[in-house]
Amino acid sequence: MIVVAVSGYAYTRDLTFLHRGDAYYLHETFDLPLFILLIAHVVLAARYELKRFRIKGIKVDILLLIISLILSGAVFLADQGYLR
Repeated sequence: MIVVAVSGYAYTRDLTFLHRGDAYYLHETFDLPLFILLIAHVVLAARYELKRFRIKGIKVDILLLIISLILSGAVFLADQGYLR
């Protein structure tokens, strides 16, 4: 995540250790996997929070899986340029 933050800053500002082309390449390479990991992190955290309040079961797990697949698909389509 730090790589994406630093490369995004280097792409918009002037950093001496990272050129603009390299920053753009790093930013475009790592953004999709990190967004997918962020979605997985949020869905798992929501699952554990729901379990803490005794909201659990196969229906909840399937619902969270469907939500994560829809969000991951939307992120993938947006990254590929289909949702413009």
